Amino acid sequence: MHAKNLIPLFLIVLAARALALSPEGRKSGEELVATLKEEMKALGGGDENQNELMAVRQYLRQVQTALAQDSNRQISQFLENFGNYRPTEKVTKCVEAISQDIKDEAAQKTRAIIGELEGTLAAAAEAVERAQEPEDLDKVIVSLSRNRFNNDDGESFSSSNPTIRNLLSDMSSARQFATGWQDYLQASNSGNTAKAVQALRNLTSQDKSLIPRSRIIARVEYEMQDEDKITKILDQVKKPDDMEEAIRKLTRLLGGRSSSSSENPGGREAMQTLTRLEKTYREHKAGLPVNVEVLQSTDDGGTGYDFTRLRAALLLIVLPRALDLPEGFVPAPGEAVDAFLARAIADAKHRDDVATVLRVSSVRQSIMRSANFSDKEIEAVRAYAAGLHQFAAGQHLLAVVSLQQALKTGSDLIPAKKAGELLEAIRKDHPVEFEQGMMEFLTPRSTPEFDYSRMPYRYYAPSGTRYSDGDSRNPRGNTIVIPVPGTEAANEKLPKAANPEQPDKKEK
Repeated sequence: MHAKNLIPLFLIVLAARALALSPEGRKSGEELVATLKEEMKALGGGDENQNELMAVRQYLRQVQTALAQDSNRQISQFLENFGNYRPTEKVTKCVEAISQDIKDEAAQKTRAIIGELEGTLAAAAEAVERAQEPEDLDKVIVSLSRNRFNNDDGESFSSSNPTIRNLLSDMSSARQFATGWQDYLQASNSGNTAKAVQALRNLTSQDKSLIPRSRIIARVEYEMQDEDKITKILDQVKKPDDMEEAIRKLTRLLGGRSSSSSENPGGREAMQTLTRLEKTYREHKAGLPVNVEVLQSTDDGGTGYDFTRLRAALLLIVLPRALDLPEGFVPAPGEAVDAFLARAIADAKHRDDVATVLRVSSVRQSIMRSANFSDKEIEAVRAYAAGLHQFAAGQHLLAVVSLQQALKTGSDLIPAKKAGELLEAIRKDHPVEFEQGMMEFLTPRSTPEFDYSRMPYRYYAPSGTRYSDGDSRNPRGNTIVIPVPGTEAANEKLPKAANPEQPDKKEK
């Protein structure tokens, strides 16, 4: 065999890992060195063999360097340059012996690598099966890293071997699965059922798995048992009067230490939210003053359960007293919060009750955050109310300015006809003040409010500035608290509370 024909074999074998020569291979290398030296002597020092002599001398140096470094890579580089040299039969035999030694050593190493990869995958599958805590998988995830399986030069194992290539691909998939299973254990052990179920569902979508998919699906069903029970209990709460019974059921479900829900923070938070709402409702019925929180976002405390309809129902119950609406003015069956507030504004406007219009409008603008109901509407009502007070107090100049400012907004909340009648009355009875008020309205003097350079505090914004949810400059934050005054019924005996710690003794 010509030495040049051995090059592809060397390249495939040596790509797997930089190997050292075996004793037999080193002996063949030493014989090759001795043979090349003999050929140099045979060539002599004549000019006719000068080129061939230089080639043999060069190959000899390369072989000696490779043997000194004990590196098959160096020998392979030597063989790559061996093609132009016509070796004798003895040299060819030495090269073939070295080649066979490298081939055998590489095959042995390849078998060892395959065995190590297969053993790592099997150990990982067993570890995932046994893992109870997230920490149990830390070492497994490290063992599945591809960086562990590099050759001495930092290069990964040869991709020319299909078995190794497939095993390395399986290692990557196994590491991804083990990481996902660790996320599941962390969520499950901390009681975050929703996150645990999501982690399991993510694992079912992976192409390769360390655990049969059927068992993962069974885990999903197991994790969702208590989640489904909590959801069913909350679904039975159709109105505020149903909260008390729901709290008792949640207490029985979440109270037992043997229950997997006993450490469920989502379930606990849901019960705490329901308990707060029930307490507010019970105290309101008793005539006590209460505070009602209105969330400014759809996130209900991170519980994963939706209390929107229950909060809306409770809000409709407390709004008539909170807004001091006329007796008997209550929400109609099925009426939404915004529709009820709009109807209350229309009723107050019809009765020429500016104070109620202002109260209801302020609450509506705050809790509904409607783009069609801006701060200008509130400012219009405030300006009109100020004009009425100024007119009654005989401050006709200021009354003209306030009434004109209210009319300028074009708000439907302002009784334009009544405002016009007041302005006309001032014009007839107090013409000088009317003219001065109109001049002040048409040519307003600058005030410090618009001189931003004189504002001594950060985040100053002129009146009417609107903020997005979560903006730290928003003075309202993400929650609005509506105070509800008490009534004479507060002196009556309070109804029995739904105690979240002690279920009804009659129920077993």
